[in-house]
Amino acid sequence: MSTVRTLLELKEKRVGKREPISVSSKDMVIDAQRKMRGNKVGSVLVKDGETCVGILTERDCNEKLELEHRLAVWTRVEEIMTPSPLDHVILNSTYEEVAARFEGEGKHKRHLIVEDGGKIIDVISQRDLIYALLAHGWSLEDERRGAMMHRT
Repeated sequence: MSTVRTLLELKEKRVGKREPISVSSKDMVIDAQRKMRGNKVGSVLVKDGETCVGILTERDCNEKLELEHRLAVWTRVEEIMTPSPLDHVILNSTYEEVAARFEGEGKHKRHLIVEDGGKIIDVISQRDLIYALLAHGWSLEDERRGAMMHRT
């Protein structure tokens, strides 16, 4: 059975091994954006000390800055981040469980935290799941109630 552990192994082969990227909630958004661009990631964890207080995504930046007519140089991360609690999965979560988490509770998510023993070890995106599914011979087919996974 394919699990988050397998997904992370495939992700590591694709982008290399790295720790989750983080910024402080007090940082300016422009600095967080530069960090995302420099690390070629679409999100960063937001921390106060060692405590994860949220996540900042490219989408947060695009929507909340633009729609509210803010400038990244004058806006703190805490003003536009998605606050905790963040949805998470564990290493033994199956691909089906991960897909359900992305769509769960009536709120569409694009990133999930991966925890091991209560410690954040990575962040996965919908893209990571799609790459993993394709690597395992899955195809995506649209159904009436959304995208369902089918093994080919």
